Amino acid sequence: MACAILESILTLLALSACLDKVTAESGILPCVPKTFGSSSVVCVCNSTYCDTVETEDVLPPDRFAVYVTTKSGSRLKKTVLHRQKFTGEQIAADASKSVLIFKVDTSHVRQTIVGFGGTFTDASGMNIASLSKSAQEHLINSYFGPDGIEYTLGRIPIASNDMSTDIYSYDFTNGDTGLSKFTIAGYDHLYKLPYIDQAVVASRRNVSLFGSPWSSPDWMKTNDNMVGYGTIADGMAKVYANYLGRFLQEYESFMFHGRMWGITPQSGPVRSCNISSQPQYQSLCWTAENMSDWVVRDLKPSLREYGYDHVKLLVMDDNRDQLPHWTEAFQSVAKRNDIDGFAVQSHHDGSSSPSLLADTHAKFPDKIIIGSEFSLHRKPAVDLGSWERAETLASSIFQDLQNFVSGYTHYNLALNASGGPSWINNNADCPIIVDATNKVFYKQPMFYIMGHFSKFVPPGSVAIGLKSDGPISVATPAVAFLRPDGSIAVIMANMSEEEVKIQLVDGTFVIKYTLEPSSIQTLVWWS
Repeated sequence: MACAILESILTLLALSACLDKVTAESGILPCVPKTFGSSSVVCVCNSTYCDTVETEDVLPPDRFAVYVTTKSGSRLKKTVLHRQKFTGEQIAADASKSVLIFKVDTSHVRQTIVGFGGTFTDASGMNIASLSKSAQEHLINSYFGPDGIEYTLGRIPIASNDMSTDIYSYDFTNGDTGLSKFTIAGYDHLYKLPYIDQAVVASRRNVSLFGSPWSSPDWMKTNDNMVGYGTIADGMAKVYANYLGRFLQEYESFMFHGRMWGITPQSGPVRSCNISSQPQYQSLCWTAENMSDWVVRDLKPSLREYGYDHVKLLVMDDNRDQLPHWTEAFQSVAKRNDIDGFAVQSHHDGSSSPSLLADTHAKFPDKIIIGSEFSLHRKPAVDLGSWERAETLASSIFQDLQNFVSGYTHYNLALNASGGPSWINNNADCPIIVDATNKVFYKQPMFYIMGHFSKFVPPGSVAIGLKSDGPISVATPAVAFLRPDGSIAVIMANMSEEEVKIQLVDGTFVIKYTLEPSSIQTLVWWS
């Protein structure tokens, strides 16, 4: 007990010291670092204090801003530096001095960005609710507010999933094919809808919300159970399509501010079909062929009937190694016309090529590809301050953006120190970890990695060419964007333990910069 009290006192003293620094840092609140013995630090927030991100200013053509996050402890630290005029001879000479040279090509236009964000799970809401009101506001603002990292995508589980404490649907009345007993569960009113509304209000940008079901109600499944292997029961395909239409209708009726942007018909349909392992969480098995038929015959007509034909319909919502099967199933004109794109999860990224994403774009150039779920399930479930886990997240995002993905959402917004709660103990790590006992929450390195993309690549930004003398390496990944205001943002990482010298050429200007070891940076300028 004495140690806990001393630690709380030390934390308060650190917060006080940071408050004293505010006036010297133009009103920006710096990170209050804390180490838990991992490879990097977390930033501590409570009811009275939380670090913020310095806003952007329009810069003259000879200046650029760089925001840096490092393993050593910098967190979206902003510096304004000078760009230089250059000559071709100068670049040729520098190329022989172990300098990586990148050239921005605004004529090479790729995908348009929808946004970046996270998932409003029950577990997230429960952890947010365990904090004081002011700490809750700090957490929501950290994700969605102008002085936070400005998320613009929000995924909503339709009924319960593995990150709930109970198994529930929105209609447990057996045989209620007219859905007269359909009702949004109490969990949604307690742990999802309030924080969705707060997020939309906190944002100065539009927040695109999309729903994903893990299972139909039990009585619509062949095994009469939301958990375990089962397919949609005979005669229930249209009823379930109407159920999803009702979800959109009911959710919008209870949201004070937000509007539904999209829906995926099933989270993990292929994983749900694994009969040998019998999935022990909410699931519903769909093959690509069965879902493509159901979408055309039942789901799309139901969305039209409920007035949601405008909502984006993103199919698959499973790991990218499944993409060839799903693109084949939806390749006919009738089927491809009824979908808006593909949702892709990241659980098998290490065993599949990111080129599958580019192949999908080549076959469906007019469709959206969204990274719908990133989650780390390792031991320990939570590793506070892990830089290696942050780099895993960064690698996933870079791979997706380099291969025509238009948006990216990780799983939970907030979990506890055990990586839960989860009724099945499918505990995971998370960008924000809540410590309700000490009335604080911790922003992990993963949080700031997300911010390098979400803060500086708003919806409507267009991915553009970024050429180098050789292939952009895994150790130094990079992506470039032309933003709606005409400015350019380039995100680069250095995943090595040595510094890397780079030159970044845009028109008649060159940026000379050194990437710190184990770092990620966003560079912004106005051409």
